[in-house]
Amino acid sequence: MLFSLGGSMNCEKSRLKSFIEERNQVIQGLENSEYDKEKFLEKNLKIVNTHHMSPFLEIKTLEQGLYNYHYYNCLAKKYCQLARNCKNNKKGLKRRREEENRRNNYYYEKDKVISRILDLVEGHRLKAYYIKCYSRRLKGSLIEIVIEDVDYAVFHSLNPNIVRKLEKKGIVVESEQESIIDEYINNY
Repeated sequence: MLFSLGGSMNCEKSRLKSFIEERNQVIQGLENSEYDKEKFLEKNLKIVNTHHMSPFLEIKTLEQGLYNYHYYNCLAKKYCQLARNCKNNKKGLKRRREEENRRNNYYYEKDKVISRILDLVEGHRLKAYYIKCYSRRLKGSLIEIVIEDVDYAVFHSLNPNIVRKLEKKGIVVESEQESIIDEYINNY
């Protein structure tokens, strides 16, 4: 099911609809092995840049939440890559710390969006579980949240407050499961 776009200005609805369509096409491209992880991230950043939309200050709809999640997640991953590419000298290490701070800020904003989305999804079928990860840092910590009746509504978080919120809703599955985007998650 795609989102129903109601309650906003026509221009905003049109831009969100276009964003969702482009985002879904890129995700389908990843599913069909048309892109590797790097190209997928590049295409997602291009979507954000193409739409020239700032994140919504107040998220009132699931569509707005999806846009903000995508926006912050893309930028967090961009700064993660930039930090990894910094040289291992004094100037490079300073730059790495700056890029890591930017990355952490965007991940923080992304988690705030997830929390808001969880407030908005009453009536939708949700599931959440820890995902099997090859990364030692992520193993047993990365949770996947899926809105089952919305196309490509998959969110990830390491934030314990998100986990507690899910547990209060009675949603978290205790055992680890394979991510529905396992090939992407476990591809370094």
